[in-house]
Amino acid sequence: MKARPLSKKKTEALYRSYIETMEDWLWECDLKGNILFSSPSVEKLLGYSEDEILGINVFSLLNPDDHEMILLRFGTKHLGKKANIPLTTRFYTKKGGEMWFDSKVTALSDSHGEQKGFRVLSRDLSEMKRLEALRLEVTSVISHEIRTPLTAIHGALTLLTTESMRPKEAKSFIQVAYKNSLRLKDLVENLLDIKDSKEGVLKYDMEILEVKALIKDFMKGFSIKTHPIKLKLNRGPAPHIRGDKERLTIVLSNLVKNAMKASDEGKEITITIKTGKGWVRVLVKDKGKGIPKEFHPIIFDSFVQAESVHTRKHEGAGLGLTLCRQIIEGHGGQIDFVTEEGKGSTFYFQLPTVKRNP
Repeated sequence: MKARPLSKKKTEALYRSYIETMEDWLWECDLKGNILFSSPSVEKLLGYSEDEILGINVFSLLNPDDHEMILLRFGTKHLGKKANIPLTTRFYTKKGGEMWFDSKVTALSDSHGEQKGFRVLSRDLSEMKRLEALRLEVTSVISHEIRTPLTAIHGALTLLTTESMRPKEAKSFIQVAYKNSLRLKDLVENLLDIKDSKEGVLKYDMEILEVKALIKDFMKGFSIKTHPIKLKLNRGPAPHIRGDKERLTIVLSNLVKNAMKASDEGKEITITIKTGKGWVRVLVKDKGKGIPKEFHPIIFDSFVQAESVHTRKHEGAGLGLTLCRQIIEGHGGQIDFVTEEGKGSTFYFQLPTVKRNP
């Protein structure tokens, strides 16, 4: 049985349904750039409703640096029936932001074959551009974090090869090389742990731990001269958890190191234990500058630091908080922070408590 062709009315309804649900922005303009048609997706992308965008000249929405390129490509020649001509441009949103779009341009002609305008399908490139910027930042961070200790190690070993080196001086340079080799070791181990965690193969050596003892043991092995650490312990029975002591010590170390970086030398860092019904919370508080709002949603992402690789004052690849989150979530817990610019930040993790083994 031969299928019946759709009626014009049904075809138009299907076309409209497609237009209304598409994520890309489909729009048409005349030869002067006045927008004559727009899909509803423009509101989600640029903030303008369909009615608002109609009649606006597209050049008022485009970054001025793109105007000349567009005029050279489309303003002085007849495109005939050419379709899907690629074009990458920057549009301003209604709120004044800027978004990158990858567009495909097709010429529109009237019944006499004369060009009358353009139909454009524009795809948001903002996420791709963000990822590209992140890739470049990651490359810069990793290069910096590898090059700096390698340079120190190479310099120390080079000086050790000189025959006139005194034993006391030699010991000093050996310590420099050793310290920087540990820095490289930590970077590699963090990268491998994050990789294993994302792949679901990070192993935990679980045991029953007393939280107060865990923190006291950490503080005994954590050498710090620049910042006093104050430990606040709640009264009452000591809470117990089921956890991997080594990995939870890594979490504590990373949170305290972050607090040190955020605080001026001499400023106190406070570690507090709080308990509730079925849970224990460990808080690490600093008296630093706080975290800018733009970093709040991404602070636990890999390679994120609240300072640029070009301006940062402290070492680190921005992997510590990522690893903290993955370790705590691997223990069935939660990690978060509260911050106020100019007053400091508190990072905390919460874990379920267990009854101590008899």
